[in-house]
Amino acid sequence: MRRVLWSPLGLTLYERDVLDYLETQGESAMRRVRSDIDWAIQLLAQRPIGRPARISGTYEKGVVGQPYIIAYTLLPRDDGEADDLLIMRIVHTSRDWPPGGWPR
Repeated sequence: MRRVLWSPLGLTLYERDVLDYLETQGESAMRRVRSDIDWAIQLLAQRPIGRPARISGTYEKGVVGQPYIIAYTLLPRDDGEADDLLIMRIVHTSRDWPPGGWPR
């Protein structure tokens, strides 16, 4: 299985924009959404089946049952193991996402 890595900015934005917001919605909401996102990431680590994304060199995969998109890229390894999965961002589907750039 691929290693899952987070870009530093992607992790910071996930914690701030997603988890901090969900915390205001209640503990059970936060746990449910976080679990669904974690599950989707684990599935991508096994089989990265996302579509080519709006930003060159990245891919997107929706989180089933949730209004979030996982934006990721694959990083080749030198040791012959499967590419690493680098999570770039977790984006809410309501965000304004311009072509070729990250949501604001």
